[in-house]
Amino acid sequence: MPWEEGTTLISGSPDGEETITDISDSDIVKILAKEDELAARKYEASVARARAVNEEITRDPSLAVEYYQLQRASAARDELIAKDLTNYDGIDAILGRWEQYHRYTDLGTIVVYDRQGLAGKWRHLSIAWPNLKWEPYCFNDRASSALARGVNVLCQHDWFGGRRIVLSGYPAYSYDDLRKYNFDNEATSYFGA
Repeated sequence: MPWEEGTTLISGSPDGEETITDISDSDIVKILAKEDELAARKYEASVARARAVNEEITRDPSLAVEYYQLQRASAARDELIAKDLTNYDGIDAILGRWEQYHRYTDLGTIVVYDRQGLAGKWRHLSIAWPNLKWEPYCFNDRASSALARGVNVLCQHDWFGGRRIVLSGYPAYSYDDLRKYNFDNEATSYFGA
């Protein structure tokens, strides 16, 4: 899938939510920099990596396998965190645990749910994943709501292609219904910043 410009940025904070459609990556960097310069630089670097993966790795089957193997090894962290989070009931308890993780690690985080209102089956995502159809996530085209901390990008197609929606939450924000952004059951790949 080719890299597309024209992303939707949704920024959530205690003051409310702001949505900007058809925005360039460079404009997203400028907006993020107003709030958090480090997040802006991380987003810029993450977009560059995702674009390189989309444009270079997908052309070489050997590189694609190597990339998958490296990312699969990193996904063990998400599996460990997901197992831990099952011990906590309710969003407030999960957010409290997230805050602990974020004090000690550099971790962008999103939990996607297969029903509106942060309900149903869920997956914790913190590493770039080119196809949510693959193990360990197996969550392709299922995200209907999300709880985001930091800057997180859901992509419509595999290998970070298609339309993108940037969900930003400081410190964390609930996106209760992705239909609101025309992105219900659309996410096929993910990267965070």
